[in-house]
Amino acid sequence: MTYKTAHEKYGGMFGDLTEDDVRNAGTFLQSASSAEMSAWSEARTEILEINGQPFRMIVDRGADDESAVVVGGEFGNGISPWAVARARVVRDMVAPEATLIYQPNTTFDQPNMNFSNDERRTLSKGNTLPLLGRLAVVLGESGNPEDLTFYGPSQGGVTSLSYAAGMEMPAAVAVVETPT
Repeated sequence: MTYKTAHEKYGGMFGDLTEDDVRNAGTFLQSASSAEMSAWSEARTEILEINGQPFRMIVDRGADDESAVVVGGEFGNGISPWAVARARVVRDMVAPEATLIYQPNTTFDQPNMNFSNDERRTLSKGNTLPLLGRLAVVLGESGNPEDLTFYGPSQGGVTSLSYAAGMEMPAAVAVVETPT
């Protein structure tokens, strides 16, 4: 099914996206090199702190400081070029002027979230509070934007839903899980 036939069939589900938007996203994903994505990520990686624990988030400040697109990373995937490229496409499709916040998970060689032993115990019990605390810090550093969109594949979906569920204001949330 092409974008055009999908748009005709499902109508407003696709919002204001055009065929050009979809084509541009495909072109970007095909042309962006790993080296370019790595350099882009490195330039936007912020080191923040919660309870004395430093952690890393990618923050690309947009022109609209009232909105943010928060992308949660999958389990075991840190700051990888393909995940960052996908986060950029999500933001560009949903709210191109918004700040992009990408929450990379910790990996063997990337201590992105840098959890303490107590936080690891909390997480192992299914409590996402350590992840949510880090999101709260980065959102606060970004001026607490009021218009939030969360996108989360896999573990990023759990984090996104947990954060949005605790909010007093509505947020848009998209959760994607592979069929594995």
